[in-house]
Amino acid sequence: MKKVKITLLGVLLITLVSCKKAEKIEIERPTDRMVSTLAGTGASTFGDGTGLQASFSNPQKIAIDEAGNIYLADQRNHRIRKITQQGVVTTVAGSGEQGYADGNGISAQFSSPTGIAVDGSGNLYIADSGNNCIRKITSSGVVSTLAGMGGTSNGFMDGTGTDARFNYPYALTLDKSNNIFVADLNNNRIRKVTPAGVVTTYVGNGASYFQDGTLETATMYNPVSLIFDPSGNLYVGQSWFIRKITPQGKVSLFAGNPDDNRGFGYVDGAGIASKFYYVYGLATDQKGNLYAADSDNNVVRKITPDGIVSTHAGSQYLILDANSNRYKDGPAASAYFTRPQGIAVDKEGNIFVTDNDGHRLRKISEVPIPESPDEIARKNWNNPQGWK
Repeated sequence: MKKVKITLLGVLLITLVSCKKAEKIEIERPTDRMVSTLAGTGASTFGDGTGLQASFSNPQKIAIDEAGNIYLADQRNHRIRKITQQGVVTTVAGSGEQGYADGNGISAQFSSPTGIAVDGSGNLYIADSGNNCIRKITSSGVVSTLAGMGGTSNGFMDGTGTDARFNYPYALTLDKSNNIFVADLNNNRIRKVTPAGVVTTYVGNGASYFQDGTLETATMYNPVSLIFDPSGNLYVGQSWFIRKITPQGKVSLFAGNPDDNRGFGYVDGAGIASKFYYVYGLATDQKGNLYAADSDNNVVRKITPDGIVSTHAGSQYLILDANSNRYKDGPAASAYFTRPQGIAVDKEGNIFVTDNDGHRLRKISEVPIPESPDEIARKNWNNPQGWK
């Protein structure tokens, strides 16, 4: 009798196990890299709105806050714009009239703003290029001058607040302590601005030739973009090459060729074997990869931490005249940009790019490839329609 009970129990256990529903196994699907337009009509005008109803005029650099909102320096509209992940465009600050005035929101005035950065508290910092100063916009929209003499007072001078001088500050980025690093274009220098507005020269002596070395000896001519990676290295885009500045202050050539006569071009490859044609925008992802808005090649390039350069999105072409501008969304390899300038990466790895001459904000994302009918049939072969 005991033996029979054990046998029956065994049959019952086997039956229970066989009837148990199999656990679902998630398989990561392959993706396609796609380019889409988040906002902008393509016309050089001004208008708030959603998606393709909004408009920009020569949009420049961009920055992304902790919530994923994108902030854009709208250069020819002399405004600072905000774009949500859903493409809703609003104006943060700037009346639209070119000038210089601190104040609240749209009562303030800018002159061809180009660079922008955002800190963890939602404060914005603006390279107000035409006014040769650095502006601050609080999270509540109050605009003030942090450093430099507003108006047309260009020059070079370290100092505090309005005692300092810049000469067309073009781009800026923040370190982990919220110090602002400014690409002071016409002064051929990188400047450092503390949160209190104290301005010093970080690297560059004003010379217009190429020289690596230390912070004291290296030159930094024509800096147009800059970004910190997660390890604290500072990368600087200069015409058709990229420099790397380590936390220890070593300045070296990272990618591209600084030769004025033969350096520019379009070549993927390793380090100095690669070629660019105006690196107007730089961004990094969480893995330390660098992304460059290669403006006059009309593409977005990716540079690994080891210096390997590849084309991430865009089909290369040269703008020879006003009628050669191109625009196309779709698969990244066949998409067209028109002088990309600003670039930023969000927490999910999506890349946002401004089309400076195309007056749009574009998005590069990895999209899962849809399952084919055969894949769906194979997956559901033992689950006829209507079964649970």
